[in-house]
Amino acid sequence: MRSLDTVPQSPVIRLVAALRSALTISTALEVRSVAAMAVVILAKTQALCYCGPNTTKYCVIRETVKATCAPMMCTMFCENGFKKDANGCDICECEACPPVMCAMFCENGFQTDSNGCDICVCNTCPPVMCAQFCEHGFQKDDNGCDICVCNPPPPTCAPMMCTMFCENGFKKDANGCDICECEACPPVMCAMFCENGFQTDSNGCDICVCNTCPAVMCTQFCERGFQKDANGCDICVCNPPPPTCAPVMCTMFCEHGFQTDSNGCDICVCNTCPPVMCAMYCENGFRKDANGCNICECLEIHTGTCPAVGDSNGICSEMCKDDNDCTTSEKCCSNGCGHACMPPIHVTKLPISLLFKYS
Repeated sequence: MRSLDTVPQSPVIRLVAALRSALTISTALEVRSVAAMAVVILAKTQALCYCGPNTTKYCVIRETVKATCAPMMCTMFCENGFKKDANGCDICECEACPPVMCAMFCENGFQTDSNGCDICVCNTCPPVMCAQFCEHGFQKDDNGCDICVCNPPPPTCAPMMCTMFCENGFKKDANGCDICECEACPPVMCAMFCENGFQTDSNGCDICVCNTCPAVMCTQFCERGFQKDANGCDICVCNPPPPTCAPVMCTMFCEHGFQTDSNGCDICVCNTCPPVMCAMYCENGFRKDANGCNICECLEIHTGTCPAVGDSNGICSEMCKDDNDCTTSEKCCSNGCGHACMPPIHVTKLPISLLFKYS
């Protein structure tokens, strides 16, 4: 008897015939013996295997035939390639999203942008596999991830009787119902995702500029504030107390107080500017007056970069001091001799997928 390693693809109904040929079976008795063999179907290898009485194993391998894709006749260009059918063949429909070229593994998949396309940011929560539909969405666990429990329906809000107009709409109570108080900030309409949230203006309202630093989540209070890392972001370490300074022995009077050294100790040099007494926080610092002294106005830094100064100088006049003096679409830039408001240059970074596509 000889072992059958491979036999050309054969229908199951021709199995006995294949075995007869392989095992040189001729009599009806031997055919019945073959039928009595144990049959083991190996679905993963697409093979039918048969164990004979002498423990010899015989297999008829069923090869998988791959679908042949017909030539696609499309007179359209798809930047992100074509969609594919169930057989993996291209169809005349464009892919809406570019392929994600991220050198990272995300256990819970990638986050998506406003177009529903994957971006190189990992989901912190696993997908919810619930056999139920929640009209008002799912409740969340302590980590902010959805769980298979439906949110209760929102409460019915009573009609609000207010004789006031609010430009930015009304504030809402804990039940999401309007109350007779105006929202101080307009809604932020930004087509961008900021991992660390948006920056705020002098009124504490969000603006379309991303925070470079994440929020500090520390369970401690630091009287003198937090220390910063190499990127200028707060870390959960308190600033040390200032050193003990020796009394200043100066025979001079300073109207605005003395300047301080690197340790914060007074030195015999007068401050030219009065201290700023403002009940406000300015992320980019305060504006300065004509004397270079801080005033109670936050310094604005508009997006973009100033254009390069040309060979010929512009007007030798200070038309602006900083971005505050310009419209939101301009920056205060040097013209080679003075300063003037100019349209900035916005540098657009090409997506990684395009860099690979045209490289």
